[in-house]
Formats: sequence, structure tokens, C-alpha cells
Amino acid sequence: ATLAGVLSLEQALTIVALRATSTQHDCPPGCMIAVRMPIGEAEEAVSTYNMLRGDGIGKLSVAAANSPIHQVISGPSDQIAELHAELTAADKRSTQLHVTHGFHSSLMDPAANKIKGFVDALEVTAKPSVPSIPMTSNVTGQWLGDEAVEGEYWAEHMAGTVRWSDNVKALLKWKPDLMLEVGPGSTLCTLSLKT
Repeated sequence: ATLAGVLSLEQALTIVALRATSTQHDCPPGCMIAVRMPIGEAEEAVSTYNMLRGDGIGKLSVAAANSPIHQVISGPSDQIAELHAELTAADKRSTQLHVTHGFHSSLMDPAANKIKGFVDALEVTAKPSVPSIPMTSNVTGQWLGDEAVEGEYWAEHMAGTVRWSDNVKALLKWKPDLMLEVGPGSTLCTLSLKT
């Protein structure tokens, strides 16, 4: 977002710091599981679970749509454990992730609301901008546009589903010769090859 001119470096660092401190202090702990199933099946499993158990802040969410057959489900630890057991009993592959929180779920709403408040409070001259170079959105899986200037977008970026598989599909329309992952591992490149 900084390289694309959407956020200044100071704004981006403030959002990163807000995400971290608010997650630690304001958000309840949670859990995540990686599941091997199509996105529609994962969404149905989450929807059925939530419908049978009621909704509210504790409901489960599809946290990430990583490839046609790799998804992540997030929520309160007890509910994730229950769903994990149900999936295992149904011979559906799921693996618990080593995390402290139910990222990209409604459990992140307190932190997401703080980020929304920060972006919404920026003076008009300091508001985020539309990207100056093409950039995909984890929220929609499509090219980022006017929504980048809104606090609601950055809140959804934290609490909503990461549409990685859709991001990759948008990028692959360019037919790139090279994909480079910058970070501590190769997980995203591996998932990209499966899209």
C-alpha cells in the first residue's frame, strides 16, 4: 500500500502498530484451522455450524481462501476445536494452526474498529489515496480502487476473509514471467502455484 501510494509510510506503520497492540489488548484469544476443501464447502461448513449454534461475536468465519482446495477457518478456540472434531469424524482433512487469535474473524472487530477510526479521523489532505500502480485487494480479490480511501476498507482488511486465491487469479491475467515472495517462507508462492 505504501509503494502504491495508498498510505504514507507513517500511516502504514501506525496501522501495523494499531493492529498489533489492539489485537493483543482488545481482542479475545481464538484459534484457526487449515482445511482441505473447496471454498464453497468451507463456507457451507461454517454457515451450518453458525446456524446450528447461533451467531454473535463468537461465530466462525472463513478467514482465508488460499487456493481452490486450501481454506482457513477462524473463531473461538472451543468452537474451532468442535468443528475440527466434526470434520475429522467426516474424514475431512483439517489442521490446527499455531496462532493465539482467531484472525480474520469477528473476534478481530475491536482492533478493526480502531483502524477504521484512525483512517476516518485523518484530515482530508492526509486521507489514503487510490493506488498509483496496480494493486490487488485482499478484501475483494480484485484490483484495489476507490475503496482504499475508506476506513471501512481497512477494518474489513483485518476482520474479513483474505481472498488470496482471487488475488492470484487477477495477477495471473498479466501472465507474469516471475512471482517473488518477500518474507520468511514460501507459503504464498506454493499456494499460488495451486491456483
